[in-house]
Amino acid sequence: MTAHVEPLRRGSGRRWTAQRVTLQPDDGSPPIQLEWYAPRPPHSSTPGATPPRSAAVLIFPILWGNDLGVGDFARAFAREGIHGIIVYRPKDTFSMDRPLSQLEDHLHASVIQVRRAIDWLEIQPSVDPARLGSLGISMGATLNVVVAGVEPRLTRAVFCLPASHLAQVIMTTRDRSIAKKRDEYLRRYDLSPREAEVTLERTLISEPLRVAHAIDPRRSLVIIAIADRVIGWRNSLAIWRALGKPPTVWLPTGHYTSLLVLPYVELKTLAWFWDWQTRRPARTTTTDRSDRTAAAPPDWRLGP
Repeated sequence: MTAHVEPLRRGSGRRWTAQRVTLQPDDGSPPIQLEWYAPRPPHSSTPGATPPRSAAVLIFPILWGNDLGVGDFARAFAREGIHGIIVYRPKDTFSMDRPLSQLEDHLHASVIQVRRAIDWLEIQPSVDPARLGSLGISMGATLNVVVAGVEPRLTRAVFCLPASHLAQVIMTTRDRSIAKKRDEYLRRYDLSPREAEVTLERTLISEPLRVAHAIDPRRSLVIIAIADRVIGWRNSLAIWRALGKPPTVWLPTGHYTSLLVLPYVELKTLAWFWDWQTRRPARTTTTDRSDRTAAAPPDWRLGP
């Protein structure tokens, strides 16, 4: 696999560098697009020396594959000494001329691309292959469940607004962009909603509920919006149960209004990866740590 790297215009900051990476698999498969926010080595480092290996978190974007919100997370990770790497899904879009199984084809191709990206990342000299994690938001969270369920190299994960029962979500969601395409497809092929849902249930092999049991709940954090009417909070609750009821952050918002509390979600996510940070905050002297330890994985080390 070959890699083409170029700087991201206006992407770098005082504490991180930003690059666009295009990975081209040797078998001619479509290229894999990454945006890599890497922490700058400390000023005390010896000039020319190989920087120490740092943890890396792969970040999976929302449904339409843009960087809404995820760029903030990537830069936040880099500020704290963790590589933040946005992994974009394949560019193919829903086609009216293809069967409903195209949704499974898209998910399957996305999982393969992520695993190939991990193959490349784990041999990079600045990345610690023993500390690879993942974060997904909305559709990215759903993909994250599937990836984490089959990829043992991801040792910690955050699932923000994940969905389950994908066939049902597609047929009932109030997301206007999805509903418009769905209804047009049903009219074109004279399908009832129930017929389409049954077909999706049969063809969606990458249903998150099928693999969630393989993920260690002690190393998982789930973020759920209790007023979510896009994917339905019950569907998020179902995946939470399938994951083994891991630590959870409950948001008093809907799906899209969760953007209003994105800074809070960012803080909770950074806290989950606290012990992976190379630029850790000073140790607290207070004895009240209930909020910080409630969602902590068992290998957190807050010190005395």
